Amino acid sequence: MIRKLTEKDNNNLMNLIMEEPEYNLYIIGDVENFGYSQDFLELYGEFDEYDVISAVLVRYFNIFNLYAKDRFDMNGFINIIKSYDKPRMLVGKTQIISRFEGSSLGFNKSELHHFAVLREIKSAFQVDKKIIVKKANIDDVERIADLRNVISEFSSGSNNFKEILLNDFKAGTAHGYYVEVEGDIVSYAQTSAENSKSAMVVSVMTDKKYRKKGLASACIKVLCDDLIKQGKTLCLFYRNPEAGSIYRRLGFKEIGLWSMYVEMEK
Repeated sequence: MIRKLTEKDNNNLMNLIMEEPEYNLYIIGDVENFGYSQDFLELYGEFDEYDVISAVLVRYFNIFNLYAKDRFDMNGFINIIKSYDKPRMLVGKTQIISRFEGSSLGFNKSELHHFAVLREIKSAFQVDKKIIVKKANIDDVERIADLRNVISEFSSGSNNFKEILLNDFKAGTAHGYYVEVEGDIVSYAQTSAENSKSAMVVSVMTDKKYRKKGLASACIKVLCDDLIKQGKTLCLFYRNPEAGSIYRRLGFKEIGLWSMYVEMEK
């Protein structure tokens, strides 16, 4: 049986998702920061014969995140996802959501990412101290979005980026750092889905004209320093081998794979 979750289901849900807290960072953060009564956030749980939650589907704006122990009612969750407007995005642990490939949702090919975690920055990782890294706030959202719009690697991402970023900054669930040149943000990195134990590093980007200058490395290091001082574990996913090299030098260790499927409007 699948039904919408409420505050009364919280302990039941946490028992499921805390089995793999890194993979469920987004879900943990959503629940801790927004609860169960927001228009932009809904949670649906599948219950077994003992009334234990065995799978959960989370909708955050048009992004869906699914986690399950093993088997789950795929058709039931497909019907829920289909009840929302396109374009829709499905994300999660590759081992789980790859089962939706070829389904009636039309997901045929995913963006496959390496999933890595960081608990301590390697002392050997150094950046140019002359690079000035600034902390972002709500007033910077427009300039951050302008940078993202000119970077081809983000062309298939969520079309709600600006709305989500504003929401995250207002809620205090994201930290962002940037480098600017003549008033334009040219390199940027941020967290997302921050919770009491961890945070996801996302939207690491640099304008093509300013790459290979160590700007992204500087942003990431300041960002990670900030969160580690708060006692949090950093998580991220990446596709670019060059980016992966930077993250490993920083101290990130790969733990698995993460997939993203985007359903485009027809």
